Amino acid sequence: MAAITYPRTWVDVCNRGLSPLGAEPITTLAEGTDRANLCVLHLPQAVETIVGGYDWNCLKERVELVQSAVDPVYEYDYKYTLPTDFGRAIEVSPKGYKYSIEEGFLLTDMDEEVYLLYIRMPTDDPTDVPGTLLNAISMELSAMMAFPLTSNAALQARIEEKSKAARLAAINQDNRSNDADYVAGSRGVDYSEERR
Repeated sequence: MAAITYPRTWVDVCNRGLSPLGAEPITTLAEGTDRANLCVLHLPQAVETIVGGYDWNCLKERVELVQSAVDPVYEYDYKYTLPTDFGRAIEVSPKGYKYSIEEGFLLTDMDEEVYLLYIRMPTDDPTDVPGTLLNAISMELSAMMAFPLTSNAALQARIEEKSKAARLAAINQDNRSNDADYVAGSRGVDYSEERR
């Protein structure tokens, strides 16, 4: 039997968000339909909501930052250029220095090698994002589009619950994929509250 492959483009993510709403799939984000326009409007927020709400092991990156040739105007002595896919800082090393993240730069008084552990934002190509995380993004998108597409508040509430469950499933999978000592049930997410 041939291996099963799953398409992973932003259009696929949008179509998985449209499907629970009974909406027709789109072929491109630029097609101009109401469905595509809603996807364009809400997809960035859905990605930021899911990715920004948790320290995803699968999206962590470590880099050495490059010092900018232009110094900050005041308060800090140096600034370092952030990666283009920067989402949120987890840790800056060496530790013990005050810093600020502003307009694509890390400002600080550190005049030495600066390292950053951060959460990267998925950009143009989500092929390296795990399926459970893409599903959580799709369901968040579905929840955002539910009422505008269907005018059905009850459906929106059901989709919002499914979105919460998809987010928890993605977190659980992310935890397991990064824990060599994981024992089934010992550190997993308890879904009992979500399934009432």
